[in-house]
Amino acid sequence: MQLSEIEREQLYAIVEKYDHHPDVQRMREYIQHGSVTTYQHCKNVALVSFWLNRRLHLHADETSLAVGALLHDFYLYFMLRFGYEPGKIYRLAMQTFEGVYEKETILKWLTTFCRRFFNQQFKRSCLPDGPKIGTVALSPRGDWRMPSDACAQVWMRDLEKISL
Repeated sequence: MQLSEIEREQLYAIVEKYDHHPDVQRMREYIQHGSVTTYQHCKNVALVSFWLNRRLHLHADETSLAVGALLHDFYLYFMLRFGYEPGKIYRLAMQTFEGVYEKETILKWLTTFCRRFFNQQFKRSCLPDGPKIGTVALSPRGDWRMPSDACAQVWMRDLEKISL
């Protein structure tokens, strides 16, 4: 899967605005899968999304595809690596993606992310609860140990307190 040189330049022109933001750069410090950082994972997701959109003639908004790849893992990174609550993640996203997304959009996708994240944890609940010290990876075969009784209600209540 290769983008042409022109396509690669177009994609990088979209993400360049965010690429140098300190909060995005911090994602370079966190391993998401094996030896792939969250930062590289985001760029890979953006690249695949951009490529599929072009090759399948989906006509999706390419800025939304690229920034969406960053936004989803941006939430995940700050939630897992630093344990930030939704309100703080929301404020960071507002600063980082200022001028791209309205407040309502960032809140909508953060709410969706939190709901889906907690709802999908049953897939990882086959293993016993266990502690993790240091960098976190989400693989149930590796490092991730989310308590089986984790509940999204606390997170959802925090999101409801955010005023637009």
